[in-house]
Amino acid sequence: MVKIIGKSLEEITNDEREDKLIKIAERVLGEEFKVINSITYIALIPKKTTELYKTQINVSLIHLINMIEVNNPKWIDYAIRLAEAYESSGEPEFTVKKNYDE
Repeated sequence: MVKIIGKSLEEITNDEREDKLIKIAERVLGEEFKVINSITYIALIPKKTTELYKTQINVSLIHLINMIEVNNPKWIDYAIRLAEAYESSGEPEFTVKKNYDE
């Protein structure tokens, strides 16, 4: 017999948080970045580029990690702005991680 279930309360809560983080990213960085939703992170890709990996900013969607990873030094200020916007929306502290050598 097949059992059909709905989403758990935790899954619903995570989905709502993910939607909130995406909306904030679009509001704060939407003019400069395209916001792409993945399974475990939000990818922010600069609109004026053809390179992907080295130019994108990733926001972890794994609960309690609250990390924004930056792959290029020219985007660090954008990542900090986004972290500040998340924190001012009531999210716990965010960490910005630089994934590049200086």
